[in-house]
Amino acid sequence: MTDEPTTDITDIPLNENIKFTVEFLQKAGFVTVDSGDGETHACECDRDYAYVSIRVRAHNMLSEADRLCALLKTHGIDIYELRSKDYEEDNVPPCIQATYDPGDGSANIDLMYLDDGYFRNVGLLK
Repeated sequence: MTDEPTTDITDIPLNENIKFTVEFLQKAGFVTVDSGDGETHACECDRDYAYVSIRVRAHNMLSEADRLCALLKTHGIDIYELRSKDYEEDNVPPCIQATYDPGDGSANIDLMYLDDGYFRNVGLLK
């Protein structure tokens, strides 16, 4: 892909092992607001696993979560139920969680356990 993004909407530089993932999602029309590769921990709020947070309109949250799932499946990436099984800590499959906060009306979709390495494993990134 070209014109690789250097940041999410927050203007914080992307971790090296999440850049392709963020670009892939942005090119598909998703607005990424936070991400991390689970290893770099450049920010205090970075998680211990790969993630990309996507901001969506509340009334579109379910359809956008379904669109994200369909996009990934089209590219050979299966999405699994959130915490549905006991996985080995270093082998958790990709999953999606959509949340809505009625306090401020915000809606987010979290794509978890999917980073550039996963894209390499399925042949979408060399």
